[in-house]
Amino acid sequence: MIESRPRVRGHVRCLLRDATGRLVDVVEADNAFTNAYAAKWAKVLAGTNGEDLSLTHIALGAAGAQIDTCESATGWGSAPVVDATTFREGTASLKGVAAASTVETYAHPDLLGVAIDASAVGTSIELQLRSLAHVALDTAVSELRIYTSATDYYRMTLAAIEAYRGAAFADATWTLVRLPAEAFEAGAGAPAWAHVTGYGVVVAATASGTATLNWDDVRVFPASVGAIATATVLPNERSRRALISLEDLGSGQVRGRAFWPTTQAVGTYYVLGLFGNGGATLAAIVPLSIAKLSTLSLTVEWTVTALGG
Repeated sequence: MIESRPRVRGHVRCLLRDATGRLVDVVEADNAFTNAYAAKWAKVLAGTNGEDLSLTHIALGAAGAQIDTCESATGWGSAPVVDATTFREGTASLKGVAAASTVETYAHPDLLGVAIDASAVGTSIELQLRSLAHVALDTAVSELRIYTSATDYYRMTLAAIEAYRGAAFADATWTLVRLPAEAFEAGAGAPAWAHVTGYGVVVAATASGTATLNWDDVRVFPASVGAIATATVLPNERSRRALISLEDLGSGQVRGRAFWPTTQAVGTYYVLGLFGNGGATLAAIVPLSIAKLSTLSLTVEWTVTALGG
């Protein structure tokens, strides 16, 4: 176990740049070290033994548990379209379409091979939504469903989602929504948050025209994404990179860098991890919020400082 006041600290800088290399955003945070590494690093960086620091990788994590990355429509009853031109995470989103004055239901109640427990107080459902033309979308009928069996599900209409977030969806604009479990109502059967098995989306159109709704990156978001000293894995890890450099800055400091180009690791992340031993061991973890668009590259700089022996 580490001491209550460890003699080692770390700081993370996430640098987002556009295609020209112009810096457009910087996200920074101090990290917490896992018990397995903190005491060792204090000795290594202070030069009191000859152990190898062995920092090798930085990884991006989405936190919580993934329900669907929305890259495939395999296994859906009425299959949504895999849209590789409009997405917020990965390389595609799913798209549902309903002709004027009709309703289309897209559901995959048994999408998950192993059920997710979302019963903890404060847990939410998070996803990205995009309506092409709001006037054509009947938000009172369109809804998000969270299945807990083939026949049991919770529901929340898009009108309720708009009311919860305090604004209507803008046309052709992605919106990140995070919905507390308690905001959903029972839609069918006797659903239980302790056993999430899949989800569904109902797309209903008004008489004004065809309704088109895209959704992406559906996940269970935990009550807290705070760093945990005893963690051994990064929650919902999505992308890992080997360090492109590991510099000795002197005065007990080292800095590792990892890089993701514009089209890779597109998505929203809430936790980062620093790994050693060829990526086998989680050394440090930090909660932060960063959105990487397909037009932006990401450089993560992780600085570790020893505060003495």
